[in-house]
Amino acid sequence: MYVYAGNNPVRYTDPDGKIAQAIPIPEVITEIELLGQELQNVTPQLAIVSCVVIGIVLIAQGVNYVQNKNFAKALGIIYSAAESVAGGAPPPLTPDDPDSKGTQTSSKTLYNKNGTHIDVENPGYRPGQIHVQQGNAKYLYDVGKKAFVDKAGDLAPKAIQKLLEDPKVIKAIAKGLKILGY
Repeated sequence: MYVYAGNNPVRYTDPDGKIAQAIPIPEVITEIELLGQELQNVTPQLAIVSCVVIGIVLIAQGVNYVQNKNFAKALGIIYSAAESVAGGAPPPLTPDDPDSKGTQTSSKTLYNKNGTHIDVENPGYRPGQIHVQQGNAKYLYDVGKKAFVDKAGDLAPKAIQKLLEDPKVIKAIAKGLKILGY
């Protein structure tokens, strides 16, 4: 699953086509310095207002940078797991295996919003799974396809796949993959 520049190409760049990156802080600082030079010729009140606005922009950029870094880390976990599966690696061992890296858990909700929840299960006697559930409909997350599938392995409906555009869902899946030992 891939959404260009975190679905916000105005705020992010995506030079390699894999992980969105916030516009670099040094570039923002350079622009602020240029604006500061221009503000030398305006009234003090306008300069103060401009400085407050600049401060708000810098704080927003900092918060955005941290959120984007976490999102990029989650995408990295998902891509790494998918590449290992594509390369022929078997799924992680069951948690009761002494060589397992997964954590045994009966069912843990990782995301819950508007009647949709994403859970991870790793009971110990079979390979674990991540699934999304809406009402009675349940779809498994296929690591190799980076998509939700039904029990037959066919892609879930578009509305379910669209969930993968939400950074919170991506972070939940990455957390689930870590629990499963990917």
